[in-house]
Amino acid sequence: MTESKTYLSTMGFHESFMLRLLARTNASKEDELVIVVPRPVVGGVADAIEGLRATCYRMRYPEPKVEEIEVGDFPKTLSQVAMIVGRSKGFVYTNLSLGLRLMDTVILLSLISTRRPFVAYFFNETGEGSEVVVRGEEVYSLLEDYTAEDMRLLMTVGKGEGVALSDLAKGLGKSEKTVVNRVSELKKRGLLNLRGKDRGVELTELGRALLVVKLGGEYKKPGGSPGGEGKG
Repeated sequence: MTESKTYLSTMGFHESFMLRLLARTNASKEDELVIVVPRPVVGGVADAIEGLRATCYRMRYPEPKVEEIEVGDFPKTLSQVAMIVGRSKGFVYTNLSLGLRLMDTVILLSLISTRRPFVAYFFNETGEGSEVVVRGEEVYSLLEDYTAEDMRLLMTVGKGEGVALSDLAKGLGKSEKTVVNRVSELKKRGLLNLRGKDRGVELTELGRALLVVKLGGEYKKPGGSPGGEGKG
């Protein structure tokens, strides 16, 4: 049985970006498509929604359901969108390249604050070129509370370009079994990679991002400046 998906986005004056997301993720008629827009809906947005509705019918995509909200202060706007997120089903896909930037921001914060599994897409405004994808599990890994021992392990790995498990255990003063268990857990969270026959341990880009987020200027990349790029 295919897992249900929900598409949750706001809408600007053009439906093309939303259609791009539906095509990109193989949307089907059984999925849910929710468009969240400020009340009152302005003419250009209403036209884009009708264009989206017509194309969805023709392409057998889910029928758009429009949710109008009162855009006021931040907490009020966030609570309304969070309630809509709470009613959504399954995995959530969102396109944050559309409409009012406040709405895009509130949708993303609502997904994060409710810990929903999601993928957010940022498409180039010209409709061409690369896209940026933000995955919920990566965000949640950055927000996790890690023990002092886990942070020490990550910092030790981050000092080099790859550390053998045996050397890592010696450096931390722990048994290799203990280190293997922690490395395995941190690997599941996308922070570490194991590579090669010697099972060398290295940070992923997400792992490096975590050290910068948690330590700020205290973290130095190998051969580089605190929390930033290496010297050219």
